[in-house]
Amino acid sequence: MTFAKDELIAALRGRYDYYSAESMFGVARERASLADKATYDAAEVRALRGVLAAINDRLGGVLAHLDAMLAGAGPAASSAPAAATPAPATPAPAAAAAARDERPSRPGAGPRGGAARKGRLPGRS
Repeated sequence: MTFAKDELIAALRGRYDYYSAESMFGVARERASLADKATYDAAEVRALRGVLAAINDRLGGVLAHLDAMLAGAGPAASSAPAAATPAPATPAPAAAAAARDERPSRPGAGPRGGAARKGRLPGRS
């Protein structure tokens, strides 16, 4: 299966703006020693993915997109290095809420901004 150059650049646009995505594709393509052409096969996309993983510029979403593209390529894509780069861990919503609740609050961080702590209430002298 082949992948269009525009399709690969579109995957990079998930992380970079229009021009930066094209620039990063060019840099990764050169580091992977790939020729500039309109379509790339699965092996070339795997090489490009390996270079992008080495760059590691918060490219988790881009790598996941490329993995999904390669997974749809067929049995030849089964050797894709998806397990080599683990996805960034995100805390579960319940765990994040529990962590917020366990943090000590700052004195005066209430709704009145510390006025009650200092003995002054709004509207009173």
